Amino acid sequence: MDEKPLNQLIIPVIIDHMDLFVEQLRLSGYKIGIETIQQIHALLFRLSEQGALPITTQKLCTYLSAMICTSRREQQDFKSRFEKWIQTLACSINSSTQSEVSKHEKKPKFYGWLFLCCLLCSAFIFGWLIFVENQKSDPQTISTTVKPDTTEINPSEIQIIQLSPLPQVTIQWQNRQIDNLMPYIYYVLILLMLWGIWLLCWRLAARIYLRRNRTDAQVVNQFFYPEAIPHKLFGSLMMLRTARKFRRHIQCPSNRLDPKATVQKTCINGGMFTPQYEMIHITPEYLVLIDQTIFDDHQARWVDALLDRLEANDVYLERYYFSEVPGLFYPQQKGKHKRPVSIEYLTAHYPDHRLIIFSDAEFFVHPISGQLAPWMKQFNNWPVRTMFIPGTEQEIMFRKQALERSDFIVMPANERGIAALIEKFHEPNSKNHAFEDDPNYPVI
Repeated sequence: MDEKPLNQLIIPVIIDHMDLFVEQLRLSGYKIGIETIQQIHALLFRLSEQGALPITTQKLCTYLSAMICTSRREQQDFKSRFEKWIQTLACSINSSTQSEVSKHEKKPKFYGWLFLCCLLCSAFIFGWLIFVENQKSDPQTISTTVKPDTTEINPSEIQIIQLSPLPQVTIQWQNRQIDNLMPYIYYVLILLMLWGIWLLCWRLAARIYLRRNRTDAQVVNQFFYPEAIPHKLFGSLMMLRTARKFRRHIQCPSNRLDPKATVQKTCINGGMFTPQYEMIHITPEYLVLIDQTIFDDHQARWVDALLDRLEANDVYLERYYFSEVPGLFYPQQKGKHKRPVSIEYLTAHYPDHRLIIFSDAEFFVHPISGQLAPWMKQFNNWPVRTMFIPGTEQEIMFRKQALERSDFIVMPANERGIAALIEKFHEPNSKNHAFEDDPNYPVI
């Protein structure tokens, strides 16, 4: 792997996309548990807190591979995947830096242009009205040429005439058309002023919720990693609904006679006594067998985390562990000595439980012939039995077909598989309620 320095821009991007990268590894077949993911985040937090983040991709790859990989093949595959992931992040950073965003945001000019258009329209209308009114009120002037009178007047012919006073004249002013429109013009101006005040109040109120400040400083994201995360803090809604369905009551026959049903059935059979037992509603209980290859098995710890969430929602579970071949089973006991038990012990103590097995079923089915192992008949004592197998649908198809021939319900080992299992339990044509041939019924 080439030595590529991790600059300050790519370190936050690596931390942001670490969960997505780990999820891609899990989908590719890596056995990564919840605690491993927490340890990865704790490592990155400690390194960033101490200022000791690696400056090369080789060193960071070494840290992560030691926590994720469990074999040499996984280490080689992890290096190639990690290198491609780093290249993808580097390309995304380069593309984001090339497309620079303008430093100063553009103010919205819609309201300004609208207000200016209203003013221009108002000015045009007022000017046109004034122009039309002036054209109507101006009198037409007729120019005539008058020749001066040059005739001489005889003084003896001049008569003195006494002038009488003129009558009083009342002038009536006629209002112009524009004067009649002035009140409406005032109303329009008042409406425009109110509209402007409303826009101003709206803008001031909007700043209460969102205020944008201009800055040229680079934004620095600060990450916070809590050391102890409560399990109920990030509870899955799917698991909550699944746990509620796991607690759904089922009908089970009891050893108490139903008098009314017994009389009806006896009459139908011509007087032959035919006992009928009462049906009671009980909460189902589950016997879980987990394949734990090594002491610190990631897959087993991931299953324990799922089951812990079910138990936190009042689902009754009894857990036992085995290694590859289910010969001896170790109970889940904390602070006590674990004594292994046999399959006969489980059959005697948990006969009415629903059996759930978490395993890759590698030793359950012959890889060539597809035949089940002879000891698989021991599980026939449980009428309801389920097998959860990790992997994709193509990887588990061969073992799934062989196990389904033995009346096993085979589901993928994930949250969706557990949610789909409970729907299988409550199907009308399911074999989960086969109590009719129970040999423990009392004989009358």
